[in-house]
Amino acid sequence: MGEAFIHQTKGSRKQITDVIETLRYVYKGQTIKPGDLVRFINDGDYGVSGQVDLSSVTNSGVAAHAIELPNGMVFISHQYSVSNYYQLGCTLLSVSGTTILSHGTTLLDSPGGVTQTKSILLPSGNVFIAYNKDNYARGVVVTINGTVVTPGTVASYGGSVAGLQVEAVLLPNGTIFIPHTYNSSNYYMYGLILTINGTNITAGTDTKIWDKTTIPASFVNV
Repeated sequence: MGEAFIHQTKGSRKQITDVIETLRYVYKGQTIKPGDLVRFINDGDYGVSGQVDLSSVTNSGVAAHAIELPNGMVFISHQYSVSNYYQLGCTLLSVSGTTILSHGTTLLDSPGGVTQTKSILLPSGNVFIAYNKDNYARGVVVTINGTVVTPGTVASYGGSVAGLQVEAVLLPNGTIFIPHTYNSSNYYMYGLILTINGTNITAGTDTKIWDKTTIPASFVNV
């Protein structure tokens, strides 16, 4: 059986075993998946970045959620702590190979208890953030111009104790479905649709999706 080679440049070949050994070094202490080998062969040698301090704001590592933007930058929504108030903030990053550059942290909402965030890239290129604040379900759309993040008007929907658990899903028509809990003792599941126009948010009717009393008796406690 012949040796396996990878063609690199004219007159230059590298054995596949050499590539695997190099890959093991790059991913030392980590599991190597088949896709890692493919990317390594296609893209060349790359390493794993060291730890980078992305934000100096206290508690900015709490409730973090990251998405990739069309320009290759990374947008992270997260908690932003000022004077023991857990507010909503975001950090914009540039990533080149294993180099990560933070463009600073932006405050998006006024003081209050924020413990959960979910960011969604909109068809317009803006970013919608669903989050809870003092147990209310809230949302805000931000515009991004270069490395400058500008928040629109914050919207609150679903009423009191509607934000104990909040999720967000972008639908094919560009609206956003928000499933959430409601009622601090029974935690019923509710849902509503948000329509986004620029940075303006309009909420539809909040609807109970599920609770035990609406399930046929034969399915209860199955």
